[in-house]
Amino acid sequence: MEMEKISPWPFAKMSLVIVALCLFALPWFNFSVWGASFEVGKKLLLAVAALVALVFWLISQLQENKIILPKNCILLTLGGVLTLSFLSAVFSGNFWRSIVGFGFEQDTFFTLFILLTILFLAASLFQSKRRFLSIYSVLFISALVLFVLQAIVVLVFKLDFFAFSRSFFSFFSNGSISSLVGKWYDFGVYYGFVVISSLFFLEFRSEGKSLSSRLAASCLVVSLVALVFVNYLPVWAALLVFSLGLFFYKVFLVKKGSLQSKTLAGFSFLVVMVSIFFLTLGSVEGLGQLWASERTKISGVAIFDVKPSWFSTYQIAKASLAEKPLLGVGPNRFASQWIKDKPASVNQTPYWNISFNFGAGYLPTFAITGGLLMLAGWAAFLLSLLWYGFRLVARRDIKEKPLSLVALAGSIYLWVFSVIYVPDSFLLALTFFVTGLFISQLTENKIIPSLEIWLNRDSKLNLGAVLLILVLVIGLSGSGFYLVQKYVSLYFYQKGQVELIYNKNLDRAQDLVGRAIKLSAQDLYYRKASEIDLAKISNTLTQNDLGMEQKQKQFETLFNSAVANTQKALEIDKKNYLNWLAQGNVYQLAVSLGVEGSYQKALDSYLQAQKLSPTNPSILVDNLARLEIQKGDSQKAKDYLNQAKALKPDYYPAVLLETQLDLDSGDSVSGLKKLEDFAVAYPQAADQTFYFQLGYLKFIQLDYAGAIRAFSQAVALEPDFANAKYFRALSYEALGQRSEALKEFVDIQKTNPDSDEVKQVIQRLKGEPSLGE
Repeated sequence: MEMEKISPWPFAKMSLVIVALCLFALPWFNFSVWGASFEVGKKLLLAVAALVALVFWLISQLQENKIILPKNCILLTLGGVLTLSFLSAVFSGNFWRSIVGFGFEQDTFFTLFILLTILFLAASLFQSKRRFLSIYSVLFISALVLFVLQAIVVLVFKLDFFAFSRSFFSFFSNGSISSLVGKWYDFGVYYGFVVISSLFFLEFRSEGKSLSSRLAASCLVVSLVALVFVNYLPVWAALLVFSLGLFFYKVFLVKKGSLQSKTLAGFSFLVVMVSIFFLTLGSVEGLGQLWASERTKISGVAIFDVKPSWFSTYQIAKASLAEKPLLGVGPNRFASQWIKDKPASVNQTPYWNISFNFGAGYLPTFAITGGLLMLAGWAAFLLSLLWYGFRLVARRDIKEKPLSLVALAGSIYLWVFSVIYVPDSFLLALTFFVTGLFISQLTENKIIPSLEIWLNRDSKLNLGAVLLILVLVIGLSGSGFYLVQKYVSLYFYQKGQVELIYNKNLDRAQDLVGRAIKLSAQDLYYRKASEIDLAKISNTLTQNDLGMEQKQKQFETLFNSAVANTQKALEIDKKNYLNWLAQGNVYQLAVSLGVEGSYQKALDSYLQAQKLSPTNPSILVDNLARLEIQKGDSQKAKDYLNQAKALKPDYYPAVLLETQLDLDSGDSVSGLKKLEDFAVAYPQAADQTFYFQLGYLKFIQLDYAGAIRAFSQAVALEPDFANAKYFRALSYEALGQRSEALKEFVDIQKTNPDSDEVKQVIQRLKGEPSLGE
């Protein structure tokens, strides 16, 4: 007797629609108008859509009384990777940071679970030809929409004609800083994927009549335009390989007569030629840079990507594997390992103080965060993907083979960039989704089997499955609410930042950060709370309307609060050097107020921070050296400064502070010589503050011509540097160049119209009687 089949509608269709809408909107979606950062909004949409779609899929399985799962090594290896990620988080030393973090990092267990959910849903929901073609239509239409919107945004922020609309588009995008997708290179990688996908549909369009050839052709054209704009050489190289492979594959099939086609791979040949041209352009010295320069002039878009080198990633991996070889340092912990073990040579680059969250590529980073086992898991996954791809290409009895090939090519292309690049959230989601589409076609073409579990054939199995699915539904729903709660906490924190930095409203900032902490306790939030406490202490000490007893009472309350906040930050993460610095800053303030025992506590905190970030010269200068200066030990302060210069010889704050110590001791000659030697040795490292200090030393030593040169360099770097202009004017006057001095003071008056001193100097230089005469 045939069992009655319960219609899966509407939950299965709702799951499919949610996934399709998410993939359609994600490239150009922006949630920043409600307080989230550009990237966080995409991750929130992706996570919520994946969780809701999975809940609906689980309910639909209950409706059908059976569970159908693709049975293959790809899903098995990815399940192993997810399990290893959880185990790595357990032994990371900071479980919640590795499991979920702020909720929006790309390297947590939770994010990996969301990405695998997207892959699983794609493998389960899009097995039919009609659904497969429909989702690619959605992806192509989304690519066209993104191209139009991105073009509008670039024009609006480049041309003055559209200035009236910039306030609106500032909510819609990051202007020219990044693309709507994310980083500009993500934009290029994405349209490289669209080129490959549209090529397959155009070359094998007789096999996919339900997909409009015009839609694919339109996507091919706009994608090539986008790629020319970004001009990311690895994308051109990948396109050359894939289009050349497609060209020979189709020519071979046509010769064998196994494929009906109206054209002889003309579209592939076009992409081959375009790719070769731009690869050649990039290899010719100067032409690639010339195009980048012209692009910036034309569009206002400057495209660059900063990430650790492959050598630096290898060095970090070597150190972390020596420490934790099997499971690594834990998900979402690369930044801490980078800070602790980065090569000393990084200090000689402009990016010495950047805390990277990934290595040279997304997958290679797992060697550090997941260890050898995770690396083996990802290698097994990639090998299984290639194995099934080989089986697909080798078989000749597959009717809808081109549909499988487009998913295979897109998947391999995107995984290549996951190895050599660090994609943002949308590209990662697309990578897993297209891999799921490939699995769906493997299942549809019977290359891999499906596992069917009938729930109504065994009452115990049915009851157990129902209970398990209910538990999963409740857990997934709770995860969704938890994620939204984390988003709201981040919103409160960012609003608190605005109140603190721009509005100077300490009470309001403290209230908002406190709300963020209640919703999601993060060490970053506690550090900010301690910073607000210190600012309120400074305000209290400068209030003249408070008596000493009131000041003492408020100081004790705020100081204890600041200490408690830094201790809570350390409870969350003792491996974050910033938490130790925050605690040291609290005790250093107490040192200046003569609180007993505070010096040693500040010193211990700073030394612990230095241990966690041993190549960071700023800790030696801004924290340890200044602490010793407060104590009155200038020699020990100079020892720390020498250590900082050994780590980074071009770190000018160390030279400036050492010069200040020389000035305090009355040795202005030595201080001046150090600055002059530094300016000769490292001119690229000196900024306006450095040149102002150099000019001031020359000024007090009556070298007015040298002072003018130094002040002029400071003004060149910062045109509104009023102090540099002021002393340059005094130097002109001292040399008898009264007209130049007058011109300088008139310029200063424009930005300081209420300054009586400037007015008097101008009157004196003009020969007019000053006020009161």
